[in-house]
Amino acid sequence: MTAITQRPRSIHVEIADTWPRVAVDIEIRVGNKLDDQLVLPCGQVFAFRTQAGCSKPLGRYVMRCREDLDSFVGMLCNGIAASDDGLICVRPAGKGPTDKSRKIRVAATFKGAGQWGDESETRVHTLTAPISQLFEHGGKLFAPRWLIRQTLRKRTGQWPATGGEGEGWFDKRHLWPTFHTFLVEFDARELRKQERGA
Repeated sequence: MTAITQRPRSIHVEIADTWPRVAVDIEIRVGNKLDDQLVLPCGQVFAFRTQAGCSKPLGRYVMRCREDLDSFVGMLCNGIAASDDGLICVRPAGKGPTDKSRKIRVAATFKGAGQWGDESETRVHTLTAPISQLFEHGGKLFAPRWLIRQTLRKRTGQWPATGGEGEGWFDKRHLWPTFHTFLVEFDARELRKQERGA
């Protein structure tokens, strides 16, 4: 039996009615069994997970206004946030054993609990994480999902089905450099519109 290899999927993003074309091509490569890989034109790679009930981004996207671009970048951020590259909310639990670490508390769901192995169980764990891996946003503390999953795997001997409370988060600022020319074009259009109106 031979394995079927899947080719990378291409996403072409462009601004409507521009010449020369303002466009960028993004690639989605097959990754591990959980996450695909989102490859930006600059070569930066992020894990990407399509959420249940959503189709994988594919094909051509035409941006007519800045709101279209915001929506598209938001969709990419949601896919990254759902993957192991996403950040999940954790609660501070005190100082770590060194000045470069911190204790955090995280809830994780494990499958296979119960007599028949068909139930899920959520447990709260206190972990020690490097301060360099923790991020603060909006008054909340976040840690990478991959770090939580690996740490819990080492501690419990099984992979958690989910590694944190609530949904993941990913900072849009990591994606905006890819769309810098789009932002410049939309700003120029807005300026021309204001000049015509004045």
